Amino acid sequence: MALGGSNFLQDATMLEQLLEEINFQRTKEMRQLMKDESGFVVLQGTTYWTDLFVRHFLFQEDQSIDCDDLLFFVRKRHVKGSSRYLPKYETDVEVFRKDSKKLPIGDPEIDWEETVYLNLIVHHGIRRR
Repeated sequence: MALGGSNFLQDATMLEQLLEEINFQRTKEMRQLMKDESGFVVLQGTTYWTDLFVRHFLFQEDQSIDCDDLLFFVRKRHVKGSSRYLPKYETDVEVFRKDSKKLPIGDPEIDWEETVYLNLIVHHGIRRR
């Protein structure tokens, strides 16, 4: 089902919506790659992933999914002295409560795509019985 299908979005769970949006983005990136004969893809930046994170984890209203108020952020810092062509990164995971005034929203060192995946695993990966 396509992302634009209004019936799907009304009936889908939050997890299904999130997975559908990720699939839609990946498909779009693959079409762009196939169109470009040079083999290069211009990445859209972090705006898409930041927006996805905010909508699905920060402003999540459906408490039946997950009552945990912890959010996980993947921070990547460029290691000075590493090659420009093969950069190295130091990766840290930071944890904040949803209501924290120190949330790193908009921080350019946060890898928003990985942050979405980490929170997807933490908040939706374990089903409580």
